Amino acid sequence: MYYLDMLDGAYSSPVHLIGHSLGGWVAAEAAIRNTRRIASLTLLAPAGIRIKGVPPGDNFIWSPEEAIRNRYYDQRFADALLQAPPPYEAQIDVDLQNRMAAVKFGWEPRWFNPSLEKWLHRIAVPTHVVWGAEDKILPSGYAALWGKRVAGAQISMVAACGHSPHIEQCDLVTEKILSFLDRIRA
Repeated sequence: MYYLDMLDGAYSSPVHLIGHSLGGWVAAEAAIRNTRRIASLTLLAPAGIRIKGVPPGDNFIWSPEEAIRNRYYDQRFADALLQAPPPYEAQIDVDLQNRMAAVKFGWEPRWFNPSLEKWLHRIAVPTHVVWGAEDKILPSGYAALWGKRVAGAQISMVAACGHSPHIEQCDLVTEKILSFLDRIRA
C-alpha cells in the first residue's frame, strides 16, 4: 500500500490509498471500517473477495518458476526475473518473511475474507479497480464483483496483462491512476 499526500510524515489531509493484491485487500478492509482519512481508494488486482466456483490460482502449490511465470502475461518479465543472479542472503530472508506472511493471510480460505464482500457497500470514497485481463492468480472476473459491491467504483481492465498491471503495463496504469485522481480532485 502507498500513502500519497503526506507532508513531513504527518497527514495534512485524507490520503489517496493504493494497494495491490494482498495490499489491496488490506486497503479495502481499512476502508470498510472508516474512510474519514481516505480521499480515494485504488485497488490493483486486490485479493479479499471471491466468486463462488471461480477459485484463484493456487500459488501455494506452484513451483517458484511457475509462481513467477503465472504472475505475468508477457513472459519477458518472468524471463528477466528467472535469469537474474541469485539474491543476496539478506534478500533471501526478506523473501522468506514475505512468503510466510502470505501464507498467514492467504492460506485458508484462499486469498479472501468470507465476510468482506457483504461490507464493501460501506466504502464511500471514489474507488478505482485496475485488473490485468489475463491474471492467473486472481481471475479478472473478480473485478466486476468489486464494481457491483462498491458503489460508483470505476473498473479498468488492462489487456495483455497479468497479476501485476503496475509493473507489466506501468505507463498505462500510471496514466489511468493519475487520470482517476485528477478527476476526483477537480
